[in-house]
Amino acid sequence: MNKFHTSRQENWLWKLSTLLILAAFVLQACGSATTVTTEPPVETTESPIVTEPPTIATETPAQVKRLVVVIGEEPPNLDPGEGTIIALNTYRNTYETLVAHDASGALVPLLATSWEQTNDTTWRFHLREGVKFHDGEPFNAEAVAWILNYLYDPDNNKHILGNVPTGTTAASVDEYTIDVTTPEPFPALPAALFFANIASPKAVQADTDGAFRTMVGTGPYKFKEWVAGEKLVVEKFPEYWGGDVSDIQEVEYTWRNESAIRSAMAETGEANIAVALDPADTKSGNVIAIPISETPFIRMDLPNPPLSDIRIRRAICLSIDRQNIADKLYGGYAVPATQLIGPNVVGYNKDIPLIPYDPAAAKALIEEAKADGVPVDKKITVYLRSTSDNTTLQMMLAILAAANEVGLNLNLELNEAAKHQAIARQLPVPEDRLAIFWGQHGNEMQDASFTIQAYYMPGGIHSTLNNEIGQKFVEMYQVASKLSGSERQTALAEVMKYQADNVVATCPIVHIQYIYKLSDGVQFQPRADHMILASEVKLP
Repeated sequence: MNKFHTSRQENWLWKLSTLLILAAFVLQACGSATTVTTEPPVETTESPIVTEPPTIATETPAQVKRLVVVIGEEPPNLDPGEGTIIALNTYRNTYETLVAHDASGALVPLLATSWEQTNDTTWRFHLREGVKFHDGEPFNAEAVAWILNYLYDPDNNKHILGNVPTGTTAASVDEYTIDVTTPEPFPALPAALFFANIASPKAVQADTDGAFRTMVGTGPYKFKEWVAGEKLVVEKFPEYWGGDVSDIQEVEYTWRNESAIRSAMAETGEANIAVALDPADTKSGNVIAIPISETPFIRMDLPNPPLSDIRIRRAICLSIDRQNIADKLYGGYAVPATQLIGPNVVGYNKDIPLIPYDPAAAKALIEEAKADGVPVDKKITVYLRSTSDNTTLQMMLAILAAANEVGLNLNLELNEAAKHQAIARQLPVPEDRLAIFWGQHGNEMQDASFTIQAYYMPGGIHSTLNNEIGQKFVEMYQVASKLSGSERQTALAEVMKYQADNVVATCPIVHIQYIYKLSDGVQFQPRADHMILASEVKLP
């Protein structure tokens, strides 16, 4: 068994109990000495019998050059419709997309060689020829149209569904040309396709239970094995259309919940790259940090009281000390956030002010709501993955304590990843649910429509807004989403400002840096889109 492997359940229970009593324990390893008794050698005058060992011809097996990446948690599945950080960390050596990002973040061709807009609602993509899926199936317009229609079908409820307008469809034009049509103008469509993993239709259709325990794509590495609870391994695909992109033969993804363990694995050479480290684990080793589009935040159920009252939502946001979180929990690897997107995203609004830390104002809002009959003492459940890192857990405990201090009744519930995801994506919101969810949002699409569709629009995968609550907001976005250029920037920025002032479905906390640690001799430059491509890693 791997010397760094720990029980997940024991791990998060230990973390929670430690944090809740606010004490630091020093664990000392101790062991009893072992006494070894030996008999003195027996002297003999006889000559020893010496025999030559037989010579056996053996072949030394070739050593596999393997890149080992340790991440924070096991992927729940290998669904091509996932767009999470875990998916970006683990999928993209195997799945490919029509478009990609270069090192600067600019959109570049990948499985599509070019694209153009043929009318207000249709984009035409010209596909790369000579590409083959790992299962031998042909890569062509028919296959690409099928998988895009599968990913964007609302009945399939994929994580990336909200990236495009509902009703987006694809159709083949000829063997290597497809048209993607949206129900209304959507200039950001090419950028949205960065998240659409092109999987083999045959493999998806064969996965009748939707478990997605394998992945069949077109990338330079094909699926080899997934040992549940231990590792996911991909190996070189010899027929890759791009040729031999690396001397790395296999990529192994493994996972440890504790940042300190991931850090130690990189320092000892057990892993080549440790991902998403806590700031506390940056004091030694080869550490690289990069500003990324990720923003930790909380999102709130909107339909049921007391969270249906905007004064309560504002009070929660006012009770959060963002600067203290950035300085103390993130150790300077974060800055307070005014919104879920950063300055590099179309629609960022520089005029949205930082929500101040103002417990007195928060208390006043809650007292005002209580006087109007709002049931402010009702229990509100804060949901968090049990695999969350220490920084996230401490942050959520601080937010919970601050909200309770100003007069609310928040309680923390930790669940394993699959159960947490099922609760977080349960729509419509049950009548008896009062929930707050921690989230971490990254807008790799670099367009605010991605954020707005997912978190604020009615029907979004992470949105509990309805037309009654946000009618004007919806109308503003419907206009903004059709625009392009500077008009799009201005209109989307106004939508983001309206949300911050009049909807308050989320409380942004900080913009973070992503921290990696490399083992000795490894060369790797982190990307803003989280992908760890074997072709961009050099092993000693």
